[in-house]
Amino acid sequence: MGRPRDAGRDVAILDAALRLLTKLGYERLSMESVAAHAPATARAWAGQ
Repeated sequence: MGRPRDAGRDVAILDAALRLLTKLGYERLSMESVAAHAPATARAWAGQ
């Protein structure tokens, strides 16, 4: 089960992903680049 999801963290991750998608394009977008801009990514979606 784990701990409850943090909606604020999810928003920060999605915001970083959207900004990078707009800037880099789909082909260059990676989880690593999103994690660099929203460090909670590695912990939030570690199993995915």
